[in-house]
Amino acid sequence: AIHLLIEDGALSLDDNVRLHLPDLPDFGTPITVRHCLHHTCGYREWGDAMGFGGRLQQDAWEPELVYRWLKKQRALNHAPGEEHLYSNTGYFVLAAVVAAVSGVSFAAFCRERIFEPLGMTNTHFRETLEAVIKNQASSYYREDDGRYVPLISSQALPGATSLQTTIDDMVRWLGNFETPIVGSAKMLDAMHQPGVLNSGQSFPYGSGLEFSTYRGEQVVWHTGGWAGYASLLLRIPS
Repeated sequence: AIHLLIEDGALSLDDNVRLHLPDLPDFGTPITVRHCLHHTCGYREWGDAMGFGGRLQQDAWEPELVYRWLKKQRALNHAPGEEHLYSNTGYFVLAAVVAAVSGVSFAAFCRERIFEPLGMTNTHFRETLEAVIKNQASSYYREDDGRYVPLISSQALPGATSLQTTIDDMVRWLGNFETPIVGSAKMLDAMHQPGVLNSGQSFPYGSGLEFSTYRGEQVVWHTGGWAGYASLLLRIPS
């Protein structure tokens, strides 16, 4: 979504996120779109930080709550660009940037610009906890004694989380990297550019894509998990 807006000329990787979200805290140094994409922004992890405050995984997690917490932050984990430290908060901020720049919700932008053009008819970002999701798989976890216990996801935080999809639809999304329908080949190449720290050191993470090798072949992948759900998406370009 970010790279589509860049291709539209509406956004830049080096934009300060406060240019689009002026009510975010000013930490005295710019936090850019690039910082958030590459997990070098320094924002504290919302799940961990709010957990220290007593919030549970099964509690309701919605954008207004996390944004309110974010606006109260007084410091960063590290200076922007100094470290690569995974930050769901950074991707939460990116979703808010997409909404601010496009004029529609992040979920609506993705539906109109990505999911519908690719024929991903069973994919959406969960925006409210009240939504009834057809054919949703139940989530659960295993207790220490081996018993399986239901665990309900109460999360509606589009950006870093809350994507509802199917295997068939994800195959369509992966196919776009081979034969672009959404975005250009140049845009997709930009998504694969690894991040670089202030020191000049690069690391194997691009725009929501992790890089490694398996049996000598390049692998592009990512994992996710929440409230008993777990996923691994892996692509071997060759």
